[in-house]
Amino acid sequence: MCDVTIIIVSASGLKRVDFFKSPDPYVCMTIGGKTYNTPTVRKTTDPYWGQNFDVQVTKDSIVEFEVMDERTRTKSLGKTRIRIGSYANFQLYKAQSAALPLKPSNHCTLSVEFRPF
Repeated sequence: MCDVTIIIVSASGLKRVDFFKSPDPYVCMTIGGKTYNTPTVRKTTDPYWGQNFDVQVTKDSIVEFEVMDERTRTKSLGKTRIRIGSYANFQLYKAQSAALPLKPSNHCTLSVEFRPF
């Protein structure tokens, strides 16, 4: 096990909920059976969160990220999942950043950082 801070930084290029309304996005992160949520950012397709989560992981831990719209609560704006060992090199003890493509559209990205603590 390794203690890591996962920072959900921002997203870009999210789709609108409908033609006239921008989403109220937040991120649900699930790792090891636990779910963590960022605060909601109102009316934007390019939200910034800068939210830190201290978690315990192994190099084989799977992290799932899903960007949701608060108004609909059931509408996913995009999601991705990664194996933590693919993005964080725990031997180096330094921060690492990643821009993760959100599905279903690869035009959306979620920026995250991994930092040992």
